[in-house]
Amino acid sequence: MRVILLWKKNSENAYKKIFIENNNVVGAIVIGDTNKSPLLKGH
Repeated sequence: MRVILLWKKNSENAYKKIFIENNNVVGAIVIGDTNKSPLLKGH
């Protein structure tokens, strides 16, 4: 099963898209404020 989560926040000029397959993050796109991108990498 594949799930795609999408966040778009115009007030912060941010766009985040996370791809989840079999309960694992298999990909992500982060545009704009990337301060939280290490969270997606598991760091």
